[in-house]
Amino acid sequence: MEQQLVVEDKCAREPFDTSESFAVEDFDIYLPILAGGEETSRLGYGFPHQVADRFGSYTYGDANAYLKPRCWYNWKAEESLIREFSNYWCMIWKPTDEGIWDFASTSMDFPHSPWLFANEPERKDQANVDPAALAYLSCIWSDTVTCFWGAPGVVWDSDGIDYLASYKRSGGKFGDALVTHLYWIADPTEIHSIVLDMVKWSERNAGSIPVIISETNAWTYSKDKQAAFMSELHRCLDVVDGLAEVFWYSSTDYLPGDKSYMHVADLFVPGHEISGGTLTYIPPRNTDLGDLFASLR
Repeated sequence: MEQQLVVEDKCAREPFDTSESFAVEDFDIYLPILAGGEETSRLGYGFPHQVADRFGSYTYGDANAYLKPRCWYNWKAEESLIREFSNYWCMIWKPTDEGIWDFASTSMDFPHSPWLFANEPERKDQANVDPAALAYLSCIWSDTVTCFWGAPGVVWDSDGIDYLASYKRSGGKFGDALVTHLYWIADPTEIHSIVLDMVKWSERNAGSIPVIISETNAWTYSKDKQAAFMSELHRCLDVVDGLAEVFWYSSTDYLPGDKSYMHVADLFVPGHEISGGTLTYIPPRNTDLGDLFASLR
């Protein structure tokens, strides 16, 4: 997600009770969550692989240790990460005729690893895949793999919902979960009704499979508004039957320039070295929002 959007900041939110624990007995399917428990956050996150490319692959482990995510992904499908982290999810960012068989082979080698199928295929600046083409590839995927998987990772707005309709008309498969992204919400109090709309869409069009929000944040709002947004999503996991997982975007932003790469929605600062006459190591740490993330049981 690289678009910048300025919207009216009108959010106000009361604190939420985060003491209840999450259960998945409302769902008839197996949800492959392998990292639950009292010491694990109930939320997941996306960790941009570009951050690991910049600072080192050890940052994946550091972020896991500090943030304690329920689940996470890095927009790729890396066998080394599948082996190292039981809470790692794979992704096919842009399914293609040529590449889908390699991904399917990886999935068959690691059948217990969950997969996200496509990333914003409706957007020209993201995966940008025609709905009929993606539907065809989803049928190949569905007929080949045995893993838990969800599709198609659209933004929940008019363009994304239109894409879902075209994808479904073309015979597209959703697998075990309807996967969406949630952005550009001016008021976190609106989130509950939007999530209910997602669940209702699944009931009408996808066989009542659960909903996974695989990317979300309060975009360019303040730190306090990010916290309110995150807390409301956590509450929705308790009160909305059919919402299975929420992944925050992101652990650490990689987009801005050399002087600062931090974003107001970031959860984690990787350990890194800085030079100012002498070389100094800055240890990893959570942001304030990251501390909230890790505390949401």
